[in-house]
Amino acid sequence: MEALALRAYAPADFEALHALDQACFPPGIAYSRAELRSFLEHPSSSTAVARLRSTVVGFAIVRPVRRRTMALPLAPVCAMMHVLTIDVDPGARRQGVGGALMRWIFERAAQARSQAVVLEVASDNSVAQSFYQSFGFVVTGTVPGYYNGVTDALQLERQLRGAAGPIGS
Repeated sequence: MEALALRAYAPADFEALHALDQACFPPGIAYSRAELRSFLEHPSSSTAVARLRSTVVGFAIVRPVRRRTMALPLAPVCAMMHVLTIDVDPGARRQGVGGALMRWIFERAAQARSQAVVLEVASDNSVAQSFYQSFGFVVTGTVPGYYNGVTDALQLERQLRGAAGPIGS
């Protein structure tokens, strides 16, 4: 079996990534073409594309941000890595794609000297919540109606500096 390979996004990937995002998320949560393009092409965004047997099976988009950590709300503003999305083809789940993308995210965060990785997840997506918790993410808040004005989002955070255990454990 061919090994999973991660590489940087190229504009030729756009159609495959858009189709994958539409397959991964319901309407109202899946990105429009314009939204996805703006995230992929934003100067501060980084995107990893996961390929298996020459087929795109996943991708992740991250962007550095500066904000207060929810774990220490009185602490000064710090550098964080915000996960905009992690998409894994439904047919390729439980094959290590999500884990490889998460490890890439932690590597990008370390390179950017981020103190934490933050993301949002639908409050009704228990599978994704379990996945993130397995990487040390904790719930730090809720955003009512974040998805399509209907579904709440849980805000998750994973401290990187001084966190117990190795990154990606």
